[in-house]
Amino acid sequence: MTVTLGTPNVFYETKVEALSQINGDVTDYTFTVEMYSELKTGEYLIITPPSQIDIILSSSEQLCVGIRALKAVLSCEYTNEKIQIKAEFKAYDTLPAYTEMKFTLKNLQNPISLEESDSFTVEAYTSDLSYVISRDRTGLTIRNSAANTITVASVTAESLALGNETSYEFVFVPVNAIPANGRLQVFIPEEITPTAPYTCEGMDNIEYSISCSWNSIDKSFRINNGFPRGSSVLNRL
Repeated sequence: MTVTLGTPNVFYETKVEALSQINGDVTDYTFTVEMYSELKTGEYLIITPPSQIDIILSSSEQLCVGIRALKAVLSCEYTNEKIQIKAEFKAYDTLPAYTEMKFTLKNLQNPISLEESDSFTVEAYTSDLSYVISRDRTGLTIRNSAANTITVASVTAESLALGNETSYEFVFVPVNAIPANGRLQVFIPEEITPTAPYTCEGMDNIEYSISCSWNSIDKSFRINNGFPRGSSVLNRL
């Protein structure tokens, strides 16, 4: 008699939490996993991050750390954009069904925006990696709560004479790379009054010819093009 197995079971519970909710931060992600079925020593938990989250590999730090049920030091490998954890338990050869496992993945980089990410995929595999025991690939999303802070920035006026019309040169190093379709917004203090026509010129790492518009409501210049992905941007208004 032949038995054909169909779709793998979902997990009884899966949760993911990031230690930091700041755009682009490299932080720890803690997973809570509970299965409808047992999990044996030597079987695998495999985590696939969404495209918005990067893994920053470090030779000096353990990528996976067990917290609950699992041993603290785990056999953990990053391959083919997946994190593969070999199950080893503190007090079991076989972890009973409905027993909570908790572990941390270290050095994951948060999405660079405040939009909700796609879902992680969490899978449990047999020891020969030939069969999926359980799988969850919905609802395991991350949404940051705060933008990152630009710590390196300066502005220089071409003329320092009182009341003179002049140009201002801005230099800043973004913490996160600016996407090619990103937007730069520069807010002007009340003491400075821009006069038409408004022009902006790109310099280092920005295309020279850029689209620049003035918003009188919030007193800001908006630059909507000219940004390659990079770590350093110099802009002149």
